Amino acid sequence: KTNNWEKAKCCLSLPSVVASLEEGDPLTKMTEIYLAIHEGNLEEVENLHAQTAQLCLHQWKLLPSVGLRSKSHIGLLQQFQRLVELRETSQIMVETSSHS
Repeated sequence: KTNNWEKAKCCLSLPSVVASLEEGDPLTKMTEIYLAIHEGNLEEVENLHAQTAQLCLHQWKLLPSVGLRSKSHIGLLQQFQRLVELRETSQIMVETSSHS
């Protein structure tokens, strides 16, 4: 977490980050969503949201079955929650910009 958006944007071009994007890392995609929201690029937010949701669903399918004591799903459920919050943030921004 940082308030330095230029630094965050610059970090997305690092080779290790580019590699994780190519592999389809949802957390890295969420960073792209944060940047798109910050830049006001709300159409890109929708596109990135759809990609990230697909990546999360793919990872969900790779997890073992949910059991009573299984904790393997907790991290991914938290990612899904963050993804929902990011989408809601972009929707609020669209609504507030249309009322301005």
